[in-house]
Amino acid sequence: MTISQSAIRDKLHKLIGEYAEYRYCQEILLFLERHPHARFGHPTIIRALNGSRWGTEQALNHLTHTGVVRKCVENGVTLYSLSVDE
Repeated sequence: MTISQSAIRDKLHKLIGEYAEYRYCQEILLFLERHPHARFGHPTIIRALNGSRWGTEQALNHLTHTGVVRKCVENGVTLYSLSVDE
């Protein structure tokens, strides 16, 4: 079953509000909103956000810990995507 784009957008905008004080969390959520069914490696996310390695790493750790972002390892490469629930 595919989640509608508007449902994804609505839920993400709510989450973005919840993470208002975490700039990198917001930026990651906005980036993943544009690509809701894709998976990205950490270096790709850093380049897309023009961010620092440390800031994006901390935000990804926080978002994966809270279950908003899913982390998987494929062929030794760690990939991040929106969780199935999001």
